[in-house]
Amino acid sequence: MSDLKQAVQEVQNSIVKSMQLASRITMPASCSDEKMNELMDNFLCSIESACMEARTVIERYRPVIPMGDIGKKPTDISGVTGSIEVTMEGWLHITLNTLLPHCKFKTSGYLQDTLTRLMDSYEYELPRYEQVFMAIVEYCDHDNRNAFDNDNKGWKVIPNAMKGRLFTDDDQFHLSIGLFAQISHETACHIYVLPLEDTQNFVCTLLENLS
Repeated sequence: MSDLKQAVQEVQNSIVKSMQLASRITMPASCSDEKMNELMDNFLCSIESACMEARTVIERYRPVIPMGDIGKKPTDISGVTGSIEVTMEGWLHITLNTLLPHCKFKTSGYLQDTLTRLMDSYEYELPRYEQVFMAIVEYCDHDNRNAFDNDNKGWKVIPNAMKGRLFTDDDQFHLSIGLFAQISHETACHIYVLPLEDTQNFVCTLLENLS
């Protein structure tokens, strides 16, 4: 119990630090756009790191569920982070309840950690492909987007989280990538991983849905 108390206290300290960084954003003081971006970036990175720290602590110290209570599942974080499925076509489909991070700034590893946990939570065997096409579809509009240019979107962490599990490597001979966007007031990011030979069928279906 003392180890758990200390671990939770460390998480609390991280959360307090994040709140202090948040306060710096809202302080009534003039600063440049560059400085404001830095403050926002520091806060976001801090709070996401605290979340990952909390995930690790809870999983380490969570009590074992007795066999008689096996039907009482612990809280499923997928309702917050997203979901994972394999479609009827055999394509992996991950839905994230967030947009891709802006890669001009620091990243905490939160997205990769979330993807890893979603794949770990899948109850069945994950598909594995030799050559793949990965489609990343963001749903957003001009007001709620994170980044306007594709080269500013932190999509590269996605293949990093999946290589070795869904495909052998993320080099140009094993992985092809498409970035798409759909105007939507509700934000989300859909990730599809499928055999390269299915690309034409997938893109035709996607374009019909986006039109």
